[in-house]
Amino acid sequence: MFASNGSTLTVVLAVALLAGCAPARPLATGGPGRSSQAGDAAETERAVATSESAQVAKDAEAEPPSATTGAAPVAADADAGPAAATTGSASVAADESPAATDAVNRTEGAASSTAPAQSPEAVPEATLPDLGPAPELAGDPWLNTAEPLDLARLRGKVVLVEFWTFGCINCRNVLPHVAGWHARYAGDRFEVVGVHYPEFDYERELDNVRGAVAELGVGYPVAVDNDGATWGAWHQRYWPTLHLVDHRGRLRYTHIGEGGYAETEAAIRALIADAEHDV
Repeated sequence: MFASNGSTLTVVLAVALLAGCAPARPLATGGPGRSSQAGDAAETERAVATSESAQVAKDAEAEPPSATTGAAPVAADADAGPAAATTGSASVAADESPAATDAVNRTEGAASSTAPAQSPEAVPEATLPDLGPAPELAGDPWLNTAEPLDLARLRGKVVLVEFWTFGCINCRNVLPHVAGWHARYAGDRFEVVGVHYPEFDYERELDNVRGAVAELGVGYPVAVDNDGATWGAWHQRYWPTLHLVDHRGRLRYTHIGEGGYAETEAAIRALIADAEHDV
């Protein structure tokens, strides 16, 4: 059944035929064999690479790339607006390759890691509209001042007028920022005036107002506006509300509610700079 010449190849072929299988590819030797083995290795590498690519593609489908990779953190502040939602973000198409997605991630990561943190001093000064003459202030009594204040006597200063009431949680959240601006800027060119207008009866009690002013660390002058004279003159509707009056007595800026602290401080600095320029 086997060839009598003793050839190894003949024996292999005969065994394969008996088993009913196609013959295995013979191993090449010598110079051509080295090239053939290299080709087998290349095929193996390509097969592995193809398998890995398929797995990467499968993973990419399972977890699509984020559309905001590398975006700067956004404060939960309603005033941040749509600009905050798009800061530092880049849209990634659903069918982008993993390599392209990785390139986007690296680019955005580098941009976010090198962008300087924005301090209050770095906020650009605002261009503020002239909203007309500011209404006068009234109050009885006044706290934290030896005598009543009015805008006529404060001419030459930028005045932040804060409408608040001590029972309002939003007002309490804004107070530390107002106190910080008072500590930072108060002087020849800046003053803070609080106007306390009550919402509920217990907020009308003068002893309660005095106690709250002390408890909350309010160190700037406060007009007690129980009769609503200043509230009405300024057409107020909301607690808290901040107004900025320039050194000429013109209303230049209004902010209602919490937030917008960087913008408000930028407006304060812009108006102080304008006042100093006019000296």
